[in-house]
Amino acid sequence: MPLLAGLFGAGIALLFAPRSGRETRAQLKTRGQDMKRTASDNMADLRDVLERKIQEGKQMKQRVSKALSETTDKAEEEISEIRKEQGETPLATWKEEA
Repeated sequence: MPLLAGLFGAGIALLFAPRSGRETRAQLKTRGQDMKRTASDNMADLRDVLERKIQEGKQMKQRVSKALSETTDKAEEEISEIRKEQGETPLATWKEEA
């Protein structure tokens, strides 16, 4: 939105400036090219940031998934140990029956 406001303001200022039409058009063209380049640079920066954040998110997902899997495995082992100690059916057999 600020980009559009800036374009509008620049256009109005140029239209009321005491210059020839050729000078005004040249200045508009130059400013337009500058703004296009700036927008392109900003988009490239944004793309880089987003790609980095996506990679960070994927890595975090892998770490959380691994930790959850390890925790689940450990919990299943603990439950099986407790069930054995109490003389009950081990968890693996219990899962197969379900």
